[in-house]
Amino acid sequence: MRRSSPYLTSTQLQAHCCDFLLPFLQLTPFKRSLTPARLLGILLCAAAWQASLAFVCALLRDAPSDQTVRNALRAQLQDHEDLQRRLNRALQATCRQLRRRKKGYPLAVDLTYLPYYGKNHDDPEVVRNKPKQGTKRFQVYATAYVIWYGERYTLAFTQVEQKESLAVVLKRLLRQARQTGVKWRYVLLDRGFYQVDCIRYLQQAREPFLMPAIVRGRQGATAAQCGGTRRFAAQKRSGFYEHRLQNRKKRVATVRICAHAHNHGGKKGKHGRYVWLYAYWGLQLRTARAISATYRQRFAIESSYRQLNQGRARTSSKDRCLRLLYVGLALVLRNLWVWWHWEVCSVRRRGRRLLRLELLPLVAYLLRLAQIVQEELGGIKDIDLTPPNSRPQNANR
Repeated sequence: MRRSSPYLTSTQLQAHCCDFLLPFLQLTPFKRSLTPARLLGILLCAAAWQASLAFVCALLRDAPSDQTVRNALRAQLQDHEDLQRRLNRALQATCRQLRRRKKGYPLAVDLTYLPYYGKNHDDPEVVRNKPKQGTKRFQVYATAYVIWYGERYTLAFTQVEQKESLAVVLKRLLRQARQTGVKWRYVLLDRGFYQVDCIRYLQQAREPFLMPAIVRGRQGATAAQCGGTRRFAAQKRSGFYEHRLQNRKKRVATVRICAHAHNHGGKKGKHGRYVWLYAYWGLQLRTARAISATYRQRFAIESSYRQLNQGRARTSSKDRCLRLLYVGLALVLRNLWVWWHWEVCSVRRRGRRLLRLELLPLVAYLLRLAQIVQEELGGIKDIDLTPPNSRPQNANR
């Protein structure tokens, strides 16, 4: 989209968003009062306000009832795998311009845990984990995220089920990310992927990777008396080593271990030295400082999860498709926001483009989308102060 005017209006943002999303969601008319565009508009309002469908429908004057909206979504979004496939296609379409870089990008892979407060504990998509936000049960999503200046897109996402190995999740996620046509140089992973099966899959797929190594092994008074990866950390100095892992099924994987030593320097009242351990394969980095600096890029994916929650509608429903729709829609909206900043709001100059993120924050982008929908649905209702006993029985709400 070329800038024919120095001003960017909310109407342009909303029209671009609807024209992009409708072909992928494939919404059909449910009633005369609930067209695909109006249904999508209600979903955008729920995402922008971080609210439920009941809240949005009760607030807007000409909106249909929340039950009608739920019935329309359930009638059209019944296949969980097909919905996930369509949302991934939408993510792929938002990052087509990334294909032009031949050298490849750094790719980050991580898991995000969304709290689940329902009582349906036998649901295969409800995963137990450490207590957080008042619950031990979560719905888990894995995402693949490109780390590059101004073009930080989410390439793919997938839902993690109970008792599903992370190696299977990683394989499925990278397969979906390859369908975008985007090339990456290496994969940055969280310490949860420090497993024999994950390492063996990445090596067989010829995917260079970097992840933290978990300190395990026998404790001892000296480094020579320690076992496992603990002996690398006990030396209190930087270095490179080779380590052999073995799981309970006697499967073996061999990786390179980088130990990066630091001094506390009195920070937080601590003194002495501490060591960070990294497991890597296929990377041509010669210093421990370069390994540590490369891995620091991975923390950019955490900002995508914060922005995911800023554009995710809320629900207490047990419908797995509805929950998946809210997560996928939030990721697509975030990618569209990144596209607007890079293609329209940025200033081209010699060297890197000048990004002007202050022009359109993510929350402002979402509220502008909701503003047009709010006007189309008659605005916000007035508050009726009439006592309940004196209201006519057939009065409209």
